[in-house]
Amino acid sequence: MAALNPRSIPWLAPLFVVGCTLAAFLNSLDGEFLMDDHTEIVGNPLMDSLWPPWRVMFIGHQLPSRPLPYLTFAIDHAVWGRGPFGYHVTNLAIHVVAALSLFFVTRTTLSSPRLRNSCGSHADVLAAVIASLWSVHPLNTQAVTYIYQRLESASAMLCLLSLAAFAGAVARQWNFRWLAGSVLASAAAMLSKETAVVLPLLIASYDWLFCGDPPAPAGRRTRYYSALCSTWLVLGAQMVAQAGLYHHTGMYGASPVDYFLTQPRVILHYMRLAFWPFGLCFDPNWTLLTNWSDILPAFLFMTALGLAVVYGLARRRPWAWPGAMFLLALAPSSSFMPLGQIAAEYRMYLALAAVMAAVVLGIHAAIRKWVKAGACRTAFFRGAAGLALAAVGVLIVLTQERNALYATPGGIWLDVIEQGAGGTRALWNIAVACDEHHEFDAAIKYADDVMARNPSLVVYEHLVSRRLREGDTATAERYLRHAVVTQAERINRGDTLAVQNMAYLASVLRMRGQFAEAEALAAEHVDQVRNTLGVDHPLTGELLAIRADGLLRAGDIVAAEEAARAAYAVQLRAGKQADIGGGTAGRCLARILRQQGRAAEADEIERQSQRAKN
Repeated sequence: MAALNPRSIPWLAPLFVVGCTLAAFLNSLDGEFLMDDHTEIVGNPLMDSLWPPWRVMFIGHQLPSRPLPYLTFAIDHAVWGRGPFGYHVTNLAIHVVAALSLFFVTRTTLSSPRLRNSCGSHADVLAAVIASLWSVHPLNTQAVTYIYQRLESASAMLCLLSLAAFAGAVARQWNFRWLAGSVLASAAAMLSKETAVVLPLLIASYDWLFCGDPPAPAGRRTRYYSALCSTWLVLGAQMVAQAGLYHHTGMYGASPVDYFLTQPRVILHYMRLAFWPFGLCFDPNWTLLTNWSDILPAFLFMTALGLAVVYGLARRRPWAWPGAMFLLALAPSSSFMPLGQIAAEYRMYLALAAVMAAVVLGIHAAIRKWVKAGACRTAFFRGAAGLALAAVGVLIVLTQERNALYATPGGIWLDVIEQGAGGTRALWNIAVACDEHHEFDAAIKYADDVMARNPSLVVYEHLVSRRLREGDTATAERYLRHAVVTQAERINRGDTLAVQNMAYLASVLRMRGQFAEAEALAAEHVDQVRNTLGVDHPLTGELLAIRADGLLRAGDIVAAEEAARAAYAVQLRAGKQADIGGGTAGRCLARILRQQGRAAEADEIERQSQRAKN
């Protein structure tokens, strides 16, 4: 390291960071859509139009909308269409900017008055090593290669940008423009994900440890922190606006105390993956710990780490900074807030930067302390640099291998199952992947496995809705026929899900012009559907409308009108939710009325039906 003069290569270090990042993640561009990508991006109708932009930014779909990431999803949709490639390009660009932000904030910090004597001559090289090790680490693949987790990477990128702008402002005598940039980046981070809530605390701890010299101009620090903390209002406003959707994330599904006591063990698992990135799992399926023999060792370790960080902060020791950053970055997801998923690799995205900084700077400090200055120390620095380059190379290969799983249809979920962590969610998503690639026999096999484990899951309904969105009614019929045959006993018992699948089959048969069979199913099961699903259920109205068509074909126009009016009443009460067959009930009733010469009444029914749909 000592042989390298940072002043002679001002652009080589950041270019090295970018090159390593691209080498590790370029094959992420081949990745598939996964899980929430399908519901929140591909299947989200709000993505179809960029105007007005606040529509996609502030109106959630199945999950709460995070404004800035969702806006970028809509832009990607407009530019790239429905293919995943362009979305991956954007994710990779965000990761590259995050890596450069980490490089610049690290270099600025190591060149600051507090660290200039010990690290200043090696600031570029140390910053490049830290940023490269972080950016190519396979633990980051979930945050980068899983498109929907742009929420995490974009929020972390903006946090690093805000911190870098603050560090740059201090280095420039508290430059106003740089401080303003820090505040703007903070506001953008708050609009990206709730985890950005810790950013003002992160900057405050950095300020406390590194920014005592030069002093801030009178009042500027106060005004800056007032503006910075006001960005919490941005986060609060968007959370309040979408409060009703957060339960879909699984939040509050566990006791806060039980969740908190489990997290130290989870954090140690994260740390193990940071140092030994083997056994990565997209869906680790952690359960809450209840045995104190499992809880206590990790809890004591994390308590000791927390106390050490508090001591370092109180004594204003620079070595406390990576620990403070690590704990703050994990605090929103790994403390008292009981999230639906107990552990997830993407949560380490920002915290991993602190781990890499602690390792690299710890080794640098150890060499400076224990090896005398001169040729021997130079040799140690060069050896450490060689080891760092080797580690970057190994991590690049591991990350490329991990990305290849994301590019294999169902590969990431097969990996989950092979690791023994897979449950119904893994099987469900493999079925979806098979459906996406038109491997319909395999999709049926995995859907059956889901139903065997949990018969209450609507996996067939989900596959059917995917096929109907594609206009593939033939495969939708195939899925439903299989479901009805395999669930015949449950239909006879009046099982809600099985009866629902049978009613969907009648609706799809009608869509496909197979009127006789659809009408026969409706005639046989309409009472069962009404009794099982309820008189106001959309499928009850659908079967009544199909039944009315059958009665009309049989020439019983009085009974047909009665059934059609009952179906139409369901449609009016349920509005859009009842529009399974595209306004079947209203059209059916209008047709019956016209056959009786009641054209004016039929026109009014069609107008009312259209208003109910809209």
